[in-house]
Amino acid sequence: MKNLKRLRKAAGLRRVDLAHLADVNLATIIHLEARTQASALYPTVIRLATALGVRPEELHDPVPARRRRRRRSIGAATVDLNGGQ
Repeated sequence: MKNLKRLRKAAGLRRVDLAHLADVNLATIIHLEARTQASALYPTVIRLATALGVRPEELHDPVPARRRRRRRSIGAATVDLNGGQ
């Protein structure tokens, strides 16, 4: 779970606090954060996400950065450098 540690710290929680709130074994959280355990069972993911106040997919996927539109003014015309996207 790529984002577990970051989300836990952002919530101001220690590992033991998250384990208690999510009703998950502390060792599971340690292994997931260290990535020595590749994945967790779905109910565990749901409990962790609920305890952290995030969607379950946020534990795995990087938070998408908002794409900034690039534009350049050339004289009186504006050119879209993203190819119209």
